Amino acid sequence: MAYSRKSVVSADHLNPGTRPPWIVLWETTERSDGRWNAVRNPSEANAIECAAHFLKLGFVVHAIKDPSGAVVMDAQSIAARFAPNQPSTPVHPERRRSEPEYVALTLLRNFADDRQPIPGLMIALTLLQARLSSLALNPPEFDRGMSFAVDRRWLTVGDGIATLTREGCLVALG
Repeated sequence: MAYSRKSVVSADHLNPGTRPPWIVLWETTERSDGRWNAVRNPSEANAIECAAHFLKLGFVVHAIKDPSGAVVMDAQSIAARFAPNQPSTPVHPERRRSEPEYVALTLLRNFADDRQPIPGLMIALTLLQARLSSLALNPPEFDRGMSFAVDRRWLTVGDGIATLTREGCLVALG
């Protein structure tokens, strides 16, 4: 005698039109005439996911309506919910790589390489310039950065050797 297992399968996926749909109103651009494209979704979660997807694609989402036709989320609440988190102020303002201050700060940060910077640490200028090769600085830009650091007493330079000062250590660590 062979045994058979009885399986119970929900048929919701076979006839999706049995429930009233949730509707997402959207368009490629803002419309003033009130005509919107509509996408039908079987649930609130699907409608919210659909709205988020349209926003990621750069479309305008006007509203999400529940099965009774009432607006659950309007354009402002949808935009607020799915707006990317933006810091109020940038952590580091963008600087051009050739600005003397930027070059000088990069010099200090790269001065000690993988070691803890200490006052009196010395390095050859040619090696220091090689470490900054990723910035693709020309010689005058490198010299302006070095002058900036020397003027602020972050470094001293003599005989092709740069020496880190106490002030330079504080800036490099800060």
